[in-house]
Order: sequence, then C-alpha cells, then structure tokens
Amino acid sequence: AEQVLLELLRIDRDNLQARTELSKIYQHEGKYKEAEQVLLELLRINRQSCYAIAELIRVYGKLGRAADCFNRFDKFLSRVTIRRGRKPQAMFNNIFRLCKKEGRADKAAEYFRRYSHILDGRNVALYKSLFGNNPFD
Repeated sequence: AEQVLLELLRIDRDNLQARTELSKIYQHEGKYKEAEQVLLELLRINRQSCYAIAELIRVYGKLGRAADCFNRFDKFLSRVTIRRGRKPQAMFNNIFRLCKKEGRADKAAEYFRRYSHILDGRNVALYKSLFGNNPFD
C-alpha cells in the first residue's frame, strides 16, 4: 500500500487523501518522523485540513513533542474557521487525549471553552470523562 500511495503522489503531488493514508501507514509502522513530514506537506497544500491536524496531533503525541503540538494546533485554530460538523471532531478528540496524557487540563479547558459550541456529544462526554468537570461551572 505504501508503494502504491508513493507512486500516486509522484503522479499527483497534491493528492490530499493519498497523503493522509500514507501518514497513517507510517504511523502504523512506527515511522513517526516520516508521518510528520507527510502531514506537514499536506498542511502546506491545504492549510485548513482538519484531518491532517488531527493526525499530526497523534504523531506529536507519539514523538513526545506536546509543546510543538499545542503550538501548531493553536496556530492552526487561529487561521481557520471551525464550524460544527464531523470534520473537526477527530482533532478535538485527539487534542483532549493528548492534554490528559501530558497533564494539561488547563489547555483542554481552554479549547473546550472556546469551541464547545461546535463539539459533538461524544467529544463533550470525552472531555468530561477525562477531566471530570465542565470549565463553565
């Protein structure tokens, strides 16, 4: 599958789906640096890709680079308009999990307060199960 995706990217360099899938393969193989590079290139092509940032959060978590992750995620959020729907849910799911792993309830609360209006019920429930509170209380 990796070779097919690499060949597809040689033909169509800007194929976002192929880049996303290639990053998932690299993650599955433990090649997190390669996954990071694929995702950063994807974000250069499409600066608003919620799927790319969701995967990048996961990669930075595996690389132990939470500070880089929070910085990049904050920059991403500052330049996109996030609307309610399916697309942004994975990135919030991943960022809440990373916040928990890194002991950053403060960052999770910041994201929850700012974006609670677009979170689906699963992410609201996840936030409450991980952090046990509602930052509006």
